[in-house]
Amino acid sequence: MHRPLALLCGLTLLGAAGTAGARDLPEIVRNGTLRVGILRDTPRLNAVRGGGRTGLEVDLIGRFARKLGVKVAWVRTSPATFGQDLRSSRIDLLLPQNETLTLGAEAGLTSTNPYYCSGAVILSRGAAVRNSTGLLGKRIAVQPGKAYFDYLKRLALDKSSNVQQDAASTVLTLIYKTADVAIVDKLAALEATFVYPKAGLKMSYPLWDTRFGAVVRLEDGGLRKAFNKTLQTLVESGAYDKLSGAYFPQNVRCSTY
Repeated sequence: MHRPLALLCGLTLLGAAGTAGARDLPEIVRNGTLRVGILRDTPRLNAVRGGGRTGLEVDLIGRFARKLGVKVAWVRTSPATFGQDLRSSRIDLLLPQNETLTLGAEAGLTSTNPYYCSGAVILSRGAAVRNSTGLLGKRIAVQPGKAYFDYLKRLALDKSSNVQQDAASTVLTLIYKTADVAIVDKLAALEATFVYPKAGLKMSYPLWDTRFGAVVRLEDGGLRKAFNKTLQTLVESGAYDKLSGAYFPQNVRCSTY
């Protein structure tokens, strides 16, 4: 299911040039632009299509920016540099998307309330594999990541598994039938059902939940509070569920709301 492009005024993907000195919420409002960091394009969450950005994150940030009365500038960052980019105000806020970032090693940073929830699922062709017992005797393709590796390591069963390059290549092992099941992020599994409708892909219930909150500087309490308030309003009004339903067949709202 697609929806029209969510085009925001000032949708600019900034280059490498940074800005010295941290900006607080009043300065962001005075400047008129919210600099939002992204790690990569993720279909239905935040990606370029038709000359603009579209996805759930784009809609959520669009609502937030309108509350603040500012434009949005999309800024490319990376897991290696996002901390410095936040501290230097090259970005004001980071959307982690499907990356699990360790903030303990990044002094002075914190997270907002989670703006969506995902997690790992078992993806299979034909008959659904509902839980770990269904992995016995299967050729297992695994999305990279410590949580996925630790999960498989804990399973007390004989298993043949291969870690793939990324979520997309993990899904392709099912499409090309070089694996019987794949353990991938829930959003990657949902996207696969759109991209390969004739493959008969079936998805288990989440093996575990992962909550994704926007990352901000610890000192930016005003920005964090404003983001949380906007998110809570969207949830309570039912607007969040409509936004999620425009992109995903299952609601990605966290159960804590």
